[in-house]
Amino acid sequence: MTEKPKCRVMVHNVAKKGNIGMLMRSCCAFGVEEMLLVGSKKAFPSHGNQGTRSFVASRRFDKMKECMEYVRTTDSVVCGIEIVAAAENVTSHPFRGNTVFVMGNEGQGLSESEKELCDHFVYISQAGAGTASLNVTVASSIVLHHFMTWAGYSEQPRLGEKFVVDDAKRIDYRKREAENEAIRLQRKRAREAKEAAAAEEATGGAAGGPVEGGVDGLDAALAATGAETGDSD
Repeated sequence: MTEKPKCRVMVHNVAKKGNIGMLMRSCCAFGVEEMLLVGSKKAFPSHGNQGTRSFVASRRFDKMKECMEYVRTTDSVVCGIEIVAAAENVTSHPFRGNTVFVMGNEGQGLSESEKELCDHFVYISQAGAGTASLNVTVASSIVLHHFMTWAGYSEQPRLGEKFVVDDAKRIDYRKREAENEAIRLQRKRAREAKEAAAAEEATGGAAGGPVEGGVDGLDAALAATGAETGDSD
């Protein structure tokens, strides 16, 4: 039997704390393989997850570059959820296999550097004229449900007026977070060692700064502003 396409969600610049927890709940409901959490906080806020963090796998990355290196190992395309000219209506299910979805910030949407990481885009059509866009978690949930339908994921059994919660699939999230932190620190030490070695090999002249676009630009912007996922209320 052919393996069904896998879906991942990247959380990079979502600012409001409650949105991350609610997004985690949607990831659980729609069969997301794992959440990729980018930023330097030791713990990401999960208010509103309603217990689903015990069912959603996650990986943490200090830098966008490190996250993208992992994404490349998953044989996935990166799909931006954004209302850009090239975006395709999500109802047409324009998916391309294993997919990592990245959504924009609540206020500004995807940055130019984030858009450069995307292989394609989807948007959600609207009929009403009173709002310019949807809440980031609402929009992501709609897209994830469409991907679940397109990928042919099996529907969870129902019991009464609820879906069955399968405790056998519960994850020890405390152990997972400890493992994530250990891996994060290992990457940090390796990165710092590499940077120190490069500095020692430098033979004078101004060191070149990071490029404005792509993953280096995103990481530089985070470092310059001190921004971390979940800082804003």
